[in-house]
Amino acid sequence: MKRWPKDEKEYVPFEELITPLIKAMHHCYNLERIHKDVDFEYDGYELSFREGAVCPQPDEALTAETLKWQEEDQGREAIETILQIAFQLGVEQGRRLGRRSL
Repeated sequence: MKRWPKDEKEYVPFEELITPLIKAMHHCYNLERIHKDVDFEYDGYELSFREGAVCPQPDEALTAETLKWQEEDQGREAIETILQIAFQLGVEQGRRLGRRSL
């Protein structure tokens, strides 16, 4: 298992955070993508301003067209997009919890 950098201000790239989790999912589950040509109607929370400035909002990221582009052009599986959204929402939740304790 990797340790976080000693410098708490050092940024760890998203790919380094998510790749081991994707490997674990593939190891533990038989994942097969279904509904490739159908948009997913996302009814969860939006991304914060910070994440939304550089990433599409979940309702856009989970359309059939965007997922197809990510797979064909970026080599990214749909599960990676879903995990990225979960990660970004968790970051925002952490920010909000941090503000409560100030």
